[in-house]
Amino acid sequence: PNLTLSPLCTVNSKFSDSKMRTTVDPRLNKPVSSPSFWTPYFQILPENILTPISFTEQELNLLKGTNLPDATRKIKAKLKNIYDILFPSLFERFPNLFHRSLFTYKHLLWAYQVFWSRALSVIIDGVQQAAMVPLGDMLNHSSMVSVSYFTDIQSDRFLLKTFSGITKGQQAYNNFGPRSNEKLLLNYGFVLQNNFADCFFVKLGMSNQDPHFEAKSRLMSAHNLTFEHYLTRGPTPIDVSLLNALRITLMNETELYFFGEEPIASFPPSHLFVSPRNEWLMISTLHRLLTNKLAGFETSIESDREALLNPSSLSTAHFLSVVCRLGQKEIIQNALQNYIPKFSSEYESTLFSSPQFKEFRGNSKPFPFKHCSNTIAYEKWLRNNATIHPSLSIAEFEGEKTFFITETIKEGSDLIVFPQSSLITLENILTDSPFGSKWKNHEESLGEENLILLFLMEERNKPKSKWGSFFKCLPPIHSPLMFPDSDMCELDGTLLYEEVTQLRSELVQESQSLFGELEELGLFESPVHNWNNYIWAKVLFESKVMSGEKDGQQICVIPPLAFNPKFHNWASLGRKYSGKEDAGVSIKNQISYPANSELMEGTNGQANHQLFLDHGVVLDSNRDDTLSIELNLGNDKMTLRREHVLKRFGIKMEHFLKIGKISPNLLAAVRVCVASKSELETLEQQKASIFHPITKRNEVQMTETLNNLLNGMLMGYSTTIEQDISVLRKGNISKNQQLSVLYRKGQKQIILHSLKQMEGVKQRLKNLS
Repeated sequence: PNLTLSPLCTVNSKFSDSKMRTTVDPRLNKPVSSPSFWTPYFQILPENILTPISFTEQELNLLKGTNLPDATRKIKAKLKNIYDILFPSLFERFPNLFHRSLFTYKHLLWAYQVFWSRALSVIIDGVQQAAMVPLGDMLNHSSMVSVSYFTDIQSDRFLLKTFSGITKGQQAYNNFGPRSNEKLLLNYGFVLQNNFADCFFVKLGMSNQDPHFEAKSRLMSAHNLTFEHYLTRGPTPIDVSLLNALRITLMNETELYFFGEEPIASFPPSHLFVSPRNEWLMISTLHRLLTNKLAGFETSIESDREALLNPSSLSTAHFLSVVCRLGQKEIIQNALQNYIPKFSSEYESTLFSSPQFKEFRGNSKPFPFKHCSNTIAYEKWLRNNATIHPSLSIAEFEGEKTFFITETIKEGSDLIVFPQSSLITLENILTDSPFGSKWKNHEESLGEENLILLFLMEERNKPKSKWGSFFKCLPPIHSPLMFPDSDMCELDGTLLYEEVTQLRSELVQESQSLFGELEELGLFESPVHNWNNYIWAKVLFESKVMSGEKDGQQICVIPPLAFNPKFHNWASLGRKYSGKEDAGVSIKNQISYPANSELMEGTNGQANHQLFLDHGVVLDSNRDDTLSIELNLGNDKMTLRREHVLKRFGIKMEHFLKIGKISPNLLAAVRVCVASKSELETLEQQKASIFHPITKRNEVQMTETLNNLLNGMLMGYSTTIEQDISVLRKGNISKNQQLSVLYRKGQKQIILHSLKQMEGVKQRLKNLS
């Protein structure tokens, strides 16, 4: 080969030679058969290349926490598979060419490393591919030089050109480009300390068991998002694409349905804002994901930095591993300590522009909080059995118990931390209460949930356990599942009425089955084991239970928090079960709270329907409130054709209404429902989209049908919205009735707002030719 060491570095050689007959023994670093054109080149190839592929298993474990151990094992497994399939056949068919002593699996690993640590991109016979370029591939890497290399097809030469001057006596460098230490170590066997191009690979996941998997996947594709991302060094280590992908994977059904219709003013346009629930969940999920990644390393950042102060005491593999894993940890730590808190704070500032958010944060005027004399015993118990933030206390506001903020609490603070021993779990109630002596032998036959329900029923009847203060302080539960018939009539005409009736029927059967088992065991006690206690225990359980993992098993966990903070759309509290003795469940605030304000719980995107059923809560003007509406395709000759069209566009028959713009999905579905034979043919031939007017006839029919449907829903209520407002103003009704009237008023407001939106559709019809 001819090499000119000047700004133009030329290597002139043949890239391929079908007559090559040289076999190289890497142990001897010399050919063992007749010399070939490349023999001098082969003789200078290194005998040992220290990439992770050459690491021992013990050395590979030094990289635990990075992506390299898994990547390395996959490469080695693939090469072993190739060796096991290919070489036995070669040994048998060409014994003179393939000597077993030379073509070993170990030599295959060496060949793989020597090729990919030196390969450059060249054009051979018009095809761009990786190849070894003698002498040209000897140049070391420097990110400080400007170099380009290319194939000159006309002269059949490979050119490596430097745009940086090289002084006599200096080393000539190549520039491999910006590469992370993981790639440098895996491909070339070296790392760079403080590598500006270093990054940390993160792969998101989405279960194909998610009922909305296909819809989310389509949305990911529509926004050119993937599940694979990289965290980088610098002030913005997390790209917006990672945030957007996480937002989509965490969407619930309602958020998917109404996505893109309620943007927040001043929210960055590149960010796919979904809802406050989704945003707080995205932030907390990302924080938890990176915290777990950081915990996957077996050494700390400080210990790695200390080890690098004396590099001579480390083996080469150990040094390379420490530098690589340290860079990964520093990237994650920067994201956790700097970027996520900054992003969370900026999002919180954005929300300040919303009137609802200002209302949630409170006015500058102090609230008239009162100290609760009847909760003194519980608050004392809570402070003795949990760790409470010093600026948090129990008070009464507007006749209800709540948590009062005495001094400013920053976001991410531990508000209440329950140790494992203070939690209501099956293990605790069987070992640390009088209940256990009676029931511990029936765990297998009755099951976890039933035993906890029995414990709750007994404590309601007569508190005997160490959680007595908690049970005595529990406020009344206003779930419609517990309503007497006189209050249930207030829900007549609503979908909730039908659901509650069905659920109560199922729960009656469940309670009878449980009580029947107790009679067989001789443990049934009528004062305790009755329907009223059972439904109370069931609702309490569902409203407070958390799922946790302990010793590899999923368990039910109830934090003994006597009353939940009030709900608000903009609020957000994080609850986490760790299983640790000193911190079984921790409750954190995800936004800061000023002094003299009320701690609030986020609705987590729940409509009043779910809040009412699960928590006995209804919010006036709940921005997440929805009303489900199910269409009917009928049963005629064109029903199946309509179903196929809807399926092709990914549209279902169940839809949602909420205050705001009517979803294009609903309008599209009704267009298909009322489509004529010719209009269906147009859709089937893909000459039109159901998301736009098909014909003027179809659009008129769609508008009339939807208007009639909405008016019919409104007529199904026994009262008007004006009557509901009048009843609420008078205030001389029970809490159950108040919540019911508030709930049905919200449903009617959604229908009336949807009818108003349809006026806009009618207006567009006038302009439709």
